[in-house]
Amino acid sequence: MIRKIDIIAIVSIIFTILVSYTTIFNKERVKMAALEIKEESLKEKLRLAKEVNIGLETIKQETNSIRKRLKEFEKRLPGKEDIAAFLKDINKIARHNKVKLMSIIPSKPEKGSFYSRIPVNITVDTRFRNLYKFLYQIENATRVIRIEEITVNEPKPTGIMRTKMLLSIFSGER
Repeated sequence: MIRKIDIIAIVSIIFTILVSYTTIFNKERVKMAALEIKEESLKEKLRLAKEVNIGLETIKQETNSIRKRLKEFEKRLPGKEDIAAFLKDINKIARHNKVKLMSIIPSKPEKGSFYSRIPVNITVDTRFRNLYKFLYQIENATRVIRIEEITVNEPKPTGIMRTKMLLSIFSGER
């Protein structure tokens, strides 16, 4: 037969086990809840990091695009007053279009706020069609060139006409 003391001992043991289990379980449940909160926080940080990474990729692509456009712009508006390169270009365009260069006289550079302008007086002898092609190619040259003035004399019986023009070339140097 089971004695009263044995029943009390068994109940005490069961009670102790239940209290211990509940205490341990509660502690683990609290730890689990804390870990779940930390996991959500880390997931949010990861999501934000991915957004930042996407933003950085976009910025990188835009920066590369800007660099490419800047290089193209620098070709059109060189950073220095490179009159020698301009003279080579004009000479090449003239030869290509059968235009005889009579004179090329660069003037003193005029400094602007963001660029320098170099006026250049040019005198050529050629036929009208060749002059047209020459002017068209100057206007569409790689660098920025503006035709400021042009004076075309009446053609000689040979069809050759003398043309005087004032061109402006630009550089990014101030």
